[in-house]
Parts: sequence; C-alpha cells; structure tokens
Amino acid sequence: MKSYRLEKLELMPLSSALTYEAFKPRQFEGHTFPDVVAAVRGHLQGLGWVVAVSKSEVKVMRRFKNGKRMKTPDVTLRFSAFVIDLFAEPDGTLREESRPSARPWYAGSQKNKRFSTFSTLPPAASLFMELCRELAPPRTWTENRLQCTRGRARPRSRA
Repeated sequence: MKSYRLEKLELMPLSSALTYEAFKPRQFEGHTFPDVVAAVRGHLQGLGWVVAVSKSEVKVMRRFKNGKRMKTPDVTLRFSAFVIDLFAEPDGTLREESRPSARPWYAGSQKNKRFSTFSTLPPAASLFMELCRELAPPRTWTENRLQCTRGRARPRSRA
C-alpha cells in the first residue's frame, strides 16, 4: 500500500482530464493481419530490422556484424487460435486438451521481458510497433559500409 500527502496532491481540471478513449490504439482499427504486415514491413526494415513473416506470425531480428541475421527474434507478433492444456493423470500418463483461446494475439519481446496477450489485433499491433521502435538496432558499421558502396565496385576483403 502506498500513502500520499494530501497537500502535495493537485487536482486536475475537468476540461483537461484524460479519458480511456485517448489511449485506445486506433491506428490498426479494422485491419486484418496481412494488411498490418504490409503496412509496417517497410517501416520496420527502415528501422534496421530483418523481418520474417509467416502465415500467423511476424518476427523481427537484428543482424550480426558480418551481416547475417540472428535466429532468435527480438520482437514477435503472433496469432494462436487454440490453447493446449496438458494434464497428468494419476496413472502417470499425460493427456492434452485443446480449446479456443480467449486472447489469441501475442505481442512481446524476450529482450526486455515485456509481452502481453490480446483478444483483438489493434492493441497487439500497437504494442508490437512500440517495442520495435524502442528496441530498434543501431546502425552498424556493416550497414553503413554497404550503403556507401551501392553502385560502386565492392570493397576488397582483407585477406
């Protein structure tokens, strides 16, 4: 429990009060998963991410110094329609049951341990984009070198 000193608190005028409607993620309202992916893919690549898209998942990864992409995603947006529950029977056998998921959308990052599940796509896509902006990789020496050599002969490798 937290206590506050009343003389330090200040009341906000009703005209400038923030409402829940101001924080609702409306950017992706009415869009489907392929629409969201198509809309944000170029922006993510511009931030320096490597974007991997599958039927129900978008993952963004960084690159190593040599230019190869990392295998572990930094940020993920995923749809999973079913939840699988695993039960241990008294005789030692395992039984699994699948059921429809109440919150099928997952957005999160393993890097900063921030993730959440959602019942609809718009808030999940908003969190995904927020995490992508926060964790965007810095421009590396390799990217700068590749950008500078476009249109010219490739630089010689050191042997």
